[in-house]
Amino acid sequence: MLISQPNTSLGQILSSELDARNGTDLVWTDFAFAVAWINRSGANFLDNHVRRYLRDGGRIRITVGLDFAGTTIEGLQTLLDWCAVSKQGMEVHVYKNEWGGSTFHPKVFLMTNSTNASLIIGSNNLTGAGLATNVEAAVRLDCQASDPIVKQVQKQLAEWRTPGPLVKRLDAALMKKLVDGGYTQSESAAKAARVSIGTVAMGKTPRIFGTQSLSSPKAKVNKAPGSKSSGQTPISSTPVTVVHFRVRPHRESQIQLPKKLRESSFLAPASSIRSIHDGESHDILTSTRQGKFNYYYFEAPEVRSIQVGNLDGPVMRLFWKNDTLWYEAFDSRTSGGMKVLANLQDGLQQDPPTTFESKPGNQHAQWWRFIT
Repeated sequence: MLISQPNTSLGQILSSELDARNGTDLVWTDFAFAVAWINRSGANFLDNHVRRYLRDGGRIRITVGLDFAGTTIEGLQTLLDWCAVSKQGMEVHVYKNEWGGSTFHPKVFLMTNSTNASLIIGSNNLTGAGLATNVEAAVRLDCQASDPIVKQVQKQLAEWRTPGPLVKRLDAALMKKLVDGGYTQSESAAKAARVSIGTVAMGKTPRIFGTQSLSSPKAKVNKAPGSKSSGQTPISSTPVTVVHFRVRPHRESQIQLPKKLRESSFLAPASSIRSIHDGESHDILTSTRQGKFNYYYFEAPEVRSIQVGNLDGPVMRLFWKNDTLWYEAFDSRTSGGMKVLANLQDGLQQDPPTTFESKPGNQHAQWWRFIT
């Protein structure tokens, strides 16, 4: 069955299933979810239904992601409040890969009892909009609990809640570390981050999660017979108008330009770059060491206020307009920053890659992609 929201609300479906009873017995004895985000409005949508379900002996296991500031402090606190209702029945894990090229992004909901199962997989997160007002789509499959697809999903959900470098069980102590480390923000801070590049810096707090570099199948590109891949796509002969750029600021606001990017046909004509934020122009300079070339760089004061503690940010858009080179800086957790980062990640998956890396395979590398 197709669940097409907002015509049909996933939040209403989940609430109804949590409330479902055969007499006084629960219809579903186990709920297992995995989502990218949860926030206060999403948790509030289900709050009364979850509490009643847990008090009646039901079991809920949830894994949520921590990417792009989508999971808020208030959302996680509600999950902890549910744990207090039933310490045995409620289990919450958080998932985070510190490697910049991977995001925890599933939306899987599985309800089971001893004989039956109901599986929902779609685009909905446990946010207010994701459960009610967003345009979302999901597919629901009702089947036997012994069905092979149910077993596969159960195995995958169990993997996502198995403690390890990328997965931690949520409790009060971990919650404090997540807040202190900037892995989650308040609703007001998350909202501000989506509309402004300025957020509170995470600082140099110790990493809580592990890093796992992932190799994924590359998108296939049809090549002429006998042609060979050079390993990375050269710049197109079509004029490049924009560059997307994941940066690694030095000394708070210094943006170092990879030599290949600076000497490319896109950047080579420029001796300075202008900020779209305040109109100020900044020279593109050359650093030397012991009289020899070291690196190219320019100053971008805006990145001082951008949240730089996560491995994904900040990001930039470089572009030419009226014979002037401009830059626009984003926190990678804002809507604009997410688009730039997604474009860079997509380029890494092409064959050959269309996103360049300053240090291939290094999680701290700068990335850039030419947009024609």
